[in-house]
Amino acid sequence: MMAKEGISLNKLIAFLLFTILLSSNTFASMPVEVTITGCVEDGTLIAWETDFGTHKVQGDYKIKVYDHKDKSPIDLRQYNGKIVKIKGYLLPGDVFYVDRQSIITLGNCPLKKPGQSAYEIFESPIYKGYRLDWCRVWGEECGKGAADAFCKKMGYSGAESWEIDPNIGDKSPTIIIATEQICNQSFCGGFKYIKCVRNSSYTTQIIFNNGNIATVYNNPTKPTIFTISQPHVITFIQNYHWNNARGSTPGTIALRDQSGRTYGPWQAEGSPGQGGVPNAYWNVYPNITLPAGTYTVIDSELSTWSQNSGSNGAGFTRIEGYPVSAQTNITGGTSSGGVTSSRTIQVRLKNNSNQNVHLYPEGDFPSPNNRIAPGETRTVNIPIPSDGFLRFCAGRNGQTIQCNKKAIDPNDQSRTYTVILVV
Repeated sequence: MMAKEGISLNKLIAFLLFTILLSSNTFASMPVEVTITGCVEDGTLIAWETDFGTHKVQGDYKIKVYDHKDKSPIDLRQYNGKIVKIKGYLLPGDVFYVDRQSIITLGNCPLKKPGQSAYEIFESPIYKGYRLDWCRVWGEECGKGAADAFCKKMGYSGAESWEIDPNIGDKSPTIIIATEQICNQSFCGGFKYIKCVRNSSYTTQIIFNNGNIATVYNNPTKPTIFTISQPHVITFIQNYHWNNARGSTPGTIALRDQSGRTYGPWQAEGSPGQGGVPNAYWNVYPNITLPAGTYTVIDSELSTWSQNSGSNGAGFTRIEGYPVSAQTNITGGTSSGGVTSSRTIQVRLKNNSNQNVHLYPEGDFPSPNNRIAPGETRTVNIPIPSDGFLRFCAGRNGQTIQCNKKAIDPNDQSRTYTVILVV
């Protein structure tokens, strides 16, 4: 009896020790059991819906599928063009460990997902009961920035076109989509309409992603740095703030180039992490064009930013975007039509007023990159307009206040043109 009791006690101790070891990691980023439904395209699972049991998350996400036994990647090419439903364990970085036998086919992938169209026009768009404000954050990232953020929340790729509805705030208060601040003053602008598109003219790609599936810790010990060899439009930045399964109230994310110039900061929006942890992901949608170079990601809250040895101590970041096209103005946004990107002219921007102002080519929008301080002079290079007219606008408080144009010689690159705001 004594020997049997001793064996039982050893087993109990071993069980308790195992339980303690598991408990010591409960605040790490643990696998979560989910069921994912989506379509397989070119051997990649594009998740439409992730069912956590307690809640469901919808949206297009590329999922990396691995065999839970030998941890090897699963080749899904045999399911190309098929809708699949798979049960398994999801980890950070959209890594999904599954039993191969759990893969169920539900039919052929439709040309578009059920109930979804290639585009949708939202007249006088409403967000959380208020008219959508013209700016994504207060006075910044206006027009395209707010329109893109709205379309992404509606499940689309981005905004193709939009129109301002100025000075409506006193009659129809607007809501800032990133911070949910309410603007009820007469100067607050909204949208007359936004056209959201699912299949845009560009394809975003992952530019940088240093996340991994191992246990994470707070407070990075090294900077998060990435390099692009050609200009890119940065459409999405996501930082991971697991913070011992508590998440953290979203702060801001910015980028800094090698010369010390800062892009942003942008107010982040929070989204749930593994197991429904609130605000584990901080998301921003800059939609700015960066020249080729090396950049450092700046997070406003290092104390909760996740890192581990797999990221070499750098904070977890995912960055998406696409190479610039011939229609893109590298100095701060998308230029108006009819430009030739291979040839540029110099434009000197000067603010002779006593207030900050945004100076930008017609077709762009106010952003931190084109804000000019009182008395400041700045020289930028822009693509030569093929129609022979240089068009620039001035803006304040997220709204365009004046636009003008000047005839130029598209074949003369030696001249420098000056845009001056005097009031």
